[in-house]
Amino acid sequence: MPLPEPFSGPPPDEVPLSRAPLVRVLAQIRFPTLLSIAEAATVAPFQERIRSAYPIAENQIIQRVVIALGTESPAVVQAERIWRFRDREKSWRVSLAPTFLALETDHYTHRREFLERMSWLIEALEQTLNPRVTQRLGLRYIDRIESNAIGELHELIKPDFLGPSRSVFGEATQYILTESVLNTAEGASIAARWGMLPPQASFDPNVLEPIEGNSWILDLDMYSDAQTDLSVDALLPQLEQFAERIYAVFRFMVTERFLTYYGGDPR
Repeated sequence: MPLPEPFSGPPPDEVPLSRAPLVRVLAQIRFPTLLSIAEAATVAPFQERIRSAYPIAENQIIQRVVIALGTESPAVVQAERIWRFRDREKSWRVSLAPTFLALETDHYTHRREFLERMSWLIEALEQTLNPRVTQRLGLRYIDRIESNAIGELHELIKPDFLGPSRSVFGEATQYILTESVLNTAEGASIAARWGMLPPQASFDPNVLEPIEGNSWILDLDMYSDAQTDLSVDALLPQLEQFAERIYAVFRFMVTERFLTYYGGDPR
């Protein structure tokens, strides 16, 4: 049985929003572990390829806990080095680790610019470190409605996606979120999360900074775990499809009033 819209079929025409409530966009490519990426000398050629756009470099050591499910082996803490490269305005960030390459921004303007930047990074990775294959490809858009717009939420978001209001549970409510994993015609999945957050709350502080007031969040993360060649020709068409499908789901959830409220012209 075919999937219903908006999970199949052509996406709607894009309506640019001059005041879009988009707080972060991220793309990530995961690949088999390249141990040499932990070494500065190995990463240097990649840095040189992208330094004109991302001149600010730093590195971080993060700790992650690895648990072997189904065994009695104790949890193991592993350290991983991540190289970060930022533009001068620090609104775009590239992250390179032994297992992934990522691009993120809190200054998204339009789809074309983001995909062009991602294409350039994939080419730089392919021509310097060349992981050869990917294990996962993901693209994520996070919108946040806040401030005065919270008072108009019922006009901005379709009723099916508003869920129970805070009044249902009263003062016991910390936050109300809905989470779903949805299939798409592209053979990929969308992990969707939406709902109301109270002041100073975040479900993922790495990508969503807490704010002082209440906010309503829409987080759409499309991904595929299919192995494919790590090349611009293989990955860029997939990212374009992901962006279009995420936009179709976004438009399915918001109203026409949302588009005009944030500076769009849906005519």
